[in-house]
Amino acid sequence: ERLGIALLTAGKPAAAERVFRADLAKNVGNPRSMYGLVMSLEAQRKGEAVAARQAFEAASGGADVVFGADLYPRR
Repeated sequence: ERLGIALLTAGKPAAAERVFRADLAKNVGNPRSMYGLVMSLEAQRKGEAVAARQAFEAASGGADVVFGADLYPRR
């Protein structure tokens, strides 16, 4: 997750996407990686960003936190 955020911050969203996808393959449903994937797809203006955001929102439905740009939740 931290590597993915570092890559996004460095302006490398495609590399960040690969990192987040790799983490999600190992840690299915990890909310921080799901959100990071959404951010990386949106940064690349990929059409699948919409589906990724919907999946993230469905997985985190009812949660009382909001993730910040650093992938840590804010209340």
